[in-house]
Amino acid sequence: MEGGTTFQFVTDGVEAALERARASAGDRDISVAGGPSTVNQFLTAGLLDVLRLHVTPCVIGAGERVLEGVPPQRLELVRSARGDWIDEEHDPEGFALTFEWQQAEGSRAEHRTELAELDAAEARVVSGSYGVCAVCGRPIPWGQLERRPARTVCVACTDR
Repeated sequence: MEGGTTFQFVTDGVEAALERARASAGDRDISVAGGPSTVNQFLTAGLLDVLRLHVTPCVIGAGERVLEGVPPQRLELVRSARGDWIDEEHDPEGFALTFEWQQAEGSRAEHRTELAELDAAEARVVSGSYGVCAVCGRPIPWGQLERRPARTVCVACTDR
C-alpha cells in the first residue's frame, strides 16, 4: 500500500494479531484500530500501552460499549480535548446533553474518589490506625473526623 502501511486481518485472537503486527513493524510503533469490541479485547488482555478514545455526543441506540466487561484498569488521563461540535440538525439538544453528561461523569468521579477514601478509612479502623495523623502521628481531633471521616492528616499538618 502507498506509504508502507500494511493491514493484516487476523481471526485467531488479539494476542496473535499483536504478535503479527510486531513482526511486521520491527521497532516501529503499532496502532490498533477498531470499535468497542477490539478495544475491550486488547484492554482485557492487557496489551494496550496507550488508548486514544474519541467520544462524540450522539446517541446511536444500540451496539457495543467501550469498557463493558473489561476488568478494572489503571488508566491515566494524559490529555483531554473538547471540541465545539454540535450537530444541530440531528441533535438539537446536543450541547445540553453533552453538558449534562459531563456533569454526571464529574459527579461519578467525585463519588468514586470519596468511596475509595472511605474504604481506606475503614481499613485504618480495622488496623487501629484510624484517627492518627499520617504526618505528625498525633490523634486527629474528633471534630475534624466528624466533618471529614476519611481525613488522614490533622489540620495543623495540612496547613504546613
